[in-house]
Formats: sequence, C-alpha cells, structure tokens
Amino acid sequence: IAIPTTLSAAEYRSGAGYTNEQGNKVSVSDPMIAPAGIILDAELTLGTPEELWLSTGLRALDHAVESLYRPGLPLPLKVLCYAALADLFKYLPKSKEQPNNLEVRQKLLIAAWMSLWPAKVEKYSALGLSHSLGHKLGATYGIPHGITSCLTLAPVVLLKAEIASAEDKAALAEALFYLKEPSTGSVDGDVKRLGGMIDELVRSLGLHRTLVSYNVPKANLPTIAKLALAGDDPAYQPKVEALLEGIYEQ
Repeated sequence: IAIPTTLSAAEYRSGAGYTNEQGNKVSVSDPMIAPAGIILDAELTLGTPEELWLSTGLRALDHAVESLYRPGLPLPLKVLCYAALADLFKYLPKSKEQPNNLEVRQKLLIAAWMSLWPAKVEKYSALGLSHSLGHKLGATYGIPHGITSCLTLAPVVLLKAEIASAEDKAALAEALFYLKEPSTGSVDGDVKRLGGMIDELVRSLGLHRTLVSYNVPKANLPTIAKLALAGDDPAYQPKVEALLEGIYEQ
C-alpha cells in the first residue's frame, strides 16, 4: 500500500530509479514494484515541506506536458493529462497561499494521479527531453527531481516550438484551451505561450533556480546535453546546450 505525501506520482508506475556508484541514474521495471493499492489523504501531506510539495507539483506538470507527445499513449490518457495540467496550474498557487487547505491539497493529489495514470502499453515509451535532462542533472549533481522540472520544463517546451513535429506542436498548443488562455493565432506562438506560462508559474511559486546554484560545472553542459539526447538526433545537441546555458545562471 502506498500513501503519497508528495505530488511526484511515482507510486503509479511499475518502474523505479536509483543512482549507481558512478553517479548515473539507473532505471528498473517490474510489475511487483507497483503497489497493490494507493491511498490519497490530503491530511497526511500537511507535514511535507513547502518546497518539496510545490516542486513535486511541477514534476507532475512535467509528466502531464511530456505525455502529450509521448509515443503510443492512448488518447483518453492524453485528455487526463490536459485535465491534470489545468488543475495543477489552478491549485498549486492556491496551495502556496493556503498551505493548510485540505480540499486544495486533495485536488492536487488527484491531479498528480491524472498526470501519470497507469498505462499498460505494448511497448514502453519514455517521457521526453525535460525528464531526460532531469535524470542526468538530478543523479549527477544531487538536484531534487521536482527542482529539475522547475529548471527544464519551460525551456524544453519553448524548444519544442522550434524542433517538434507538427503533431506534437498541436498537442502542446491545445493545452491553452484547457488553461482558458486565448490563442496567439499560431501553433508555434501557442507552444511558446505555454512555455512562458510554465515559467511564470515556477516563478510565482518561488521555485526559480539556476544550475550554478547547484554547482554544476559549466564545462559539463555539452556532456549533459549529449547524454540527455541519448539516441535522439545529435543535430539537436547545440540547441540543448543552449537551453542548458540559458538556465545556468539567469
């Protein structure tokens, strides 16, 4: 039985990760990892430190956003991701303003559930670049997972406006409808607006961070970019390096 006290939604997966002796993130997967039951009780989250609670909410937002372009995810689960996205935008600021509001906390627990609803697909497909960067940064430099999402999600969405497929851009742009945000008049503009809104949310929650504050050596940025891309198109590496430079000390 799992009783989550954060919003990271790890309890909904049959996978897990750990940092090995070399400082690399290692992923494992087995059906037995998943709990037999999950209890969502907002009252039990009251002792969670504010930064951990809110930053893992950004992790849930990362799940929801990157699931929109995750290969093979069924359409009904994408709709749940849009719902999760909308609720996270709505209730994370309220939770910061009213930290003891149990109704708001319960809404957030459910939003985290919707962001990473258990999906049994024929072939597992990993989440996207924000998660990949987070794994490389978190494992090697000791940056908490929620904070890695605060660092990487907004700039990754902005990058998607440049490099994503038309289908993936359309999925991201549609998020504005669920956020009740007017369209800019173009798909690329809408994707950029979503990235901007995520950045605004992070800052409003007091979660803006930089890589330099976690002692990430600037000389390591090319290696981080290369590792995060893994089997993806290496032509994107300069753009990912530029992304990392953008969050290094600004």
